[in-house]
This record gives sequence, structure tokens and C-alpha cells, in this order.
Amino acid sequence: MKLAHRYLLFGAGWFFSVPLLAVAVFAYSAFGGNVVLSTLVSVVWTLGLVGIFWAWASKDAVALGKSKNVARWFTAAWFVLLVVAVFPYLFVTRGLKNGLLASLQFACFLLACGIVFVGAPRLIFSIIS
Repeated sequence: MKLAHRYLLFGAGWFFSVPLLAVAVFAYSAFGGNVVLSTLVSVVWTLGLVGIFWAWASKDAVALGKSKNVARWFTAAWFVLLVVAVFPYLFVTRGLKNGLLASLQFACFLLACGIVFVGAPRLIFSIIS
């Protein structure tokens, strides 16, 4: 399994599991409606995604012959640009042609995750109720 695939799977797992667990905990416990806890879950979820990107980018940049500083700068950009920081990183580390291909693959992955993220809760709640 490629390094990128491993981190994409890990990122997708984090992307879906934390919100689904939070929804389950908040729906079936006394924590429902607690703004502080829901904000804390959002912060942990976002920092987890940033950490996964850093873990992948630091290894990926070195494997492509770039400095780890490239990974550091683009990881820091997550706090400003969120997921959009991934696309320039792919162009900087891979060049124009391969960066475009990697960006299209990542955009398709995000689209698939979005479809599942929107559809899965509806399916789960329709089964439960």
C-alpha cells in the first residue's frame, strides 16, 4: 500500500469516526446540547486532520526530494486555508502535470467522502428510527 493511500484511509477514518461517535454520544447521553463539549470535539477533530496531514506531508516531501520545511509551511497554512492548503502542496512537491493529477485524485476523494458523509447519517438514522 502506498504511503498516500495509508494516510488517506487513516484520514477518512478520522474524518468519519469522530463526528459519528460525537453524534452518538451527544444523542444518547446527558451531554446533548453542551456547546463547550461540541466545540471541544470540533477542535480535536480539526487538529487530528491537521496532524494526519503533517504526518503524511513530512514523509511525502522528503520522499519527493523536497525539504521538510515545505510540509511545515503547508501544515501551518491549514489554520488559514483549511483543506485548500493540500492542493498547492501537491503542485509544489510534484510539479504541474503530476500535481494536477494528484489534485484531481484528491478532489474525487473529497467528493466521495462528502457523499458518504451526507448519506451515511441519513441511512443510519432511518435504520434506527
